[in-house]
Amino acid sequence: IVSGVEDSRPLKAVVSIWPIPTKGVLNLEFSDALQEDVVVCINDMVGRCVSHQLLTKERHHTIDIANIDKGTYLLQFRKGDQTWVERIIKI
Repeated sequence: IVSGVEDSRPLKAVVSIWPIPTKGVLNLEFSDALQEDVVVCINDMVGRCVSHQLLTKERHHTIDIANIDKGTYLLQFRKGDQTWVERIIKI
């Protein structure tokens, strides 16, 4: 990737999330440092955002979800006009 050029790959292609299922902490690893901030919302299955976090321009991030109830959630990423959703399970 050339510095200063916007990465047009979808977020799903550039981020890994583990462990799924999790008991409390999710790890997110982007293939490269983010060129712009990414907003992450953890949505319940009704669509309510139960937690959100701003990811800054780094490769590795952690999200602590120990304070939310057990169940299935949708991890929604927003970067500019891109949106991507990944299902996670809290046990």
